[in-house]
Amino acid sequence: MINAALDFAFPDLTSDQKSRLGELADEKLFNSGEVIIHQKKVHNFLAVIIEGNARVLQKSYDQSNVEFAGPLGPGEVFGEMSFIDQHPSSATLIADGELRVLCFDRDAIANMIAGDHEFGMQFYHSILLTICRRIRNTNIRVQPA
Repeated sequence: MINAALDFAFPDLTSDQKSRLGELADEKLFNSGEVIIHQKKVHNFLAVIIEGNARVLQKSYDQSNVEFAGPLGPGEVFGEMSFIDQHPSSATLIADGELRVLCFDRDAIANMIAGDHEFGMQFYHSILLTICRRIRNTNIRVQPA
């Protein structure tokens, strides 16, 4: 399941690069309802879902929680925006049932990129594809009927 998740999340990486990336991962388990990322809090990791689903909520101006995107499932990347720009998260991510993820520390990824620039280009291209897919899906959700 880990290989399938990495294949989906990082389609541009070679098998060797995915293997080395997997060695950097910290596997974490979350229980249903557990908050993984808090909106407006800074975090320094990127994660890929191995098993389970997560809900993406955003607190609106009237303080109600709005299902912003998702649900996210196996192979989906999350935390990518803060991972890249080091700003607070724009949404809260909550486990929807048991959730198993691989977490990648920003500094560990930076060290890997320093030794393999080709990896860096392919890694960030994969994240860019994720961001593009999310923007397209969000556009579909907010378009008037």
